[in-house]
Amino acid sequence: MFSSMTDSLHKLIEDFEANYNENELNACEQLLQEFLIRFPREQLPNLMLEQYALGKTPSGSLSWWLEYNTISLGSIKGGSAAKHIIYFSRKDGDWKIPSGWDSVAEVWQKLRSDMVDLLNIYDHDSYSELNADSFMIRANMLKGKLLFMYRSDLFLPIYLLDHLQTFLTVLDVPKEQWAGKDGIQCNLLLNKTLRANELMEKWHPVKLKDFLYHTYLREHKYFKIAPGKDAFLWPECHKGGYICMGWDEMSNLTQYPDYDEFRNAFQKQAYQESMSKNTEKADELWKFYNLKTGDQVIVNKGKSQILAIGTVTSQGYEYKDDLESHKHVVFVQWDTIYEPPLDIPEQKYWPMKTVYELTKKQVLEWKKSNGVNKETGINPTPIYSQEDELLFSKLEQALMRKGQCILYGPPGTGKTFMARRYIEWKHTQLNLNQGQNVEICTFHPSFNYEDFIEGFKPIAGDNGTVAFQLEKGIFSSLCEKAQNSPETPYFLIIDELNRGNVPKIFGEIITLLEKDKRGMKLRLPQSKDNFSIPINLNIIATMNTSDRSIKMMDAALKRRFAFIECMPRYSLLESEIENLGLSLGTILKALNDALVKFQGRDKQIGHAYFMKNGQAISSLSDLKEVYELEVIPLIQEYCFDNYELLADIVGKGFVNAANMEIRSELFYEHNDAFAAELTKHFKG
Repeated sequence: MFSSMTDSLHKLIEDFEANYNENELNACEQLLQEFLIRFPREQLPNLMLEQYALGKTPSGSLSWWLEYNTISLGSIKGGSAAKHIIYFSRKDGDWKIPSGWDSVAEVWQKLRSDMVDLLNIYDHDSYSELNADSFMIRANMLKGKLLFMYRSDLFLPIYLLDHLQTFLTVLDVPKEQWAGKDGIQCNLLLNKTLRANELMEKWHPVKLKDFLYHTYLREHKYFKIAPGKDAFLWPECHKGGYICMGWDEMSNLTQYPDYDEFRNAFQKQAYQESMSKNTEKADELWKFYNLKTGDQVIVNKGKSQILAIGTVTSQGYEYKDDLESHKHVVFVQWDTIYEPPLDIPEQKYWPMKTVYELTKKQVLEWKKSNGVNKETGINPTPIYSQEDELLFSKLEQALMRKGQCILYGPPGTGKTFMARRYIEWKHTQLNLNQGQNVEICTFHPSFNYEDFIEGFKPIAGDNGTVAFQLEKGIFSSLCEKAQNSPETPYFLIIDELNRGNVPKIFGEIITLLEKDKRGMKLRLPQSKDNFSIPINLNIIATMNTSDRSIKMMDAALKRRFAFIECMPRYSLLESEIENLGLSLGTILKALNDALVKFQGRDKQIGHAYFMKNGQAISSLSDLKEVYELEVIPLIQEYCFDNYELLADIVGKGFVNAANMEIRSELFYEHNDAFAAELTKHFKG
């Protein structure tokens, strides 16, 4: 634990304080005091269930205050209302309590007692443990928020264990002091660590929280939001310092305990013609409602103009009943106003979406280039799509958590391609050149421990003899490089992981894969050298679930990897094939629906089969080639000798089921013949 300032930390504090608004701290302190007046600690033992729980009343309960009305004091908003242990479901018209309990009254009596016991623990310098059956043991977010609200002298308004551990790491607190500790213990340690520094000793806990997130863990997202059709409400939004949305019939969104309750209420309004469309719009409004402090709002008009960019403030969401329409608002500080509007490349999906998440890269490119490239007249297109960057973000979180991740799914879903793209994206973010820090290997039945870790390999000896020399394997060599450059991320891509004998290939080093064992040394059996896996080495593996199920994998291996499923991305195949009236996405979806029905979820076909040089194929000739040489043979293998089933899936015109043959002549006739059979099968 540090006791004096390092120069670098001192500079970070100076930079933070230079732009920090101390006035907001007064509002935070007033909010905290208002909460304590409404829910004094001495009255908690007699608190009524309706005074505590979400769902029974639109607002005003203790849970409502913790989740919705004190976001500036650390947010626990989102997810399920079950995190509050007990809540009222309007959808079902009943109280929801933990499984295994029958009595609402008994659950409430115990929860109330457990909350009181939790707070009592921290009245003394030597803290005791919670009872093993306490509801508070697993209610991490609720527990953390309660402790801060009633003991802000001890705790910080930070409630995620991953974030607490990140902050302790960057502040050089020895890992042995916090490894294996829960969020409450880590919170206490972090608070004590910061206040040991003379510059931060007297800071308000909210200011400490803001400093940590601003300096070490900025997680702001970017959303385009249209303020009404053709942005007709933009002048009001600009003047009022907010962004707004419609669907006013939903009233104040804080009345809904969680998304499930909200979506159910939204569906009953029947805004759209189908349930799927209603769900899509419900998702947009809920996404709007859950905008966080620091998120960036990009105000659009039509398909190709940006009117302003702003930052969501800690005031957050409000239902403004005094407005004539579009009463759902989120307060925003408008950082940049474009007059005239900023012209950008046409975004075809914008008119269909009121709220749409963007990537940081997109926004920065638009701001940097001022929209359309004036020199060439060509619209600059992002290197990575939004879906790509969302997957990259998910993969990055998995690697931070585990150190290694498996991308799994049906063949042709772009697993290896996306692994390579992620590394390329990561290098771009860090402004690094991809070079010696990336290796790729493919597991297969002949690949072994000697290829991966170390082993004796034959070399030419004297006079035509054969000698054996101990050589490092691909993984050992990469680990050595990573240890010599600890500030640079290193990556190993293992393609077709499940085609090799994985436990045998990894051998004894499988123990070292665990994140908390990175850097730990182990003696290799052949060279007798000490071996360790550095913290900056990441492993991304791929596996086709059609070859072998994850269920068949070694259990010890599964525990050490994170898993991300890669499924067919129909959104990449939305354009129609020339003169066909069908999109590739429609064709692929129909094929996969049939495969799932007859063969199971793992036997689907990926979108990559219908792509060429990273783009969806567009010509009938290309589709005919893919259908004949790749799609039909793959499905034929899935169907074994059942040609009637094959005909049902790919089209009866392509299969002579009686003779158990593929009608290959169809692929040598005019394209119109192929198109006619395809249309007959997929359009009916």
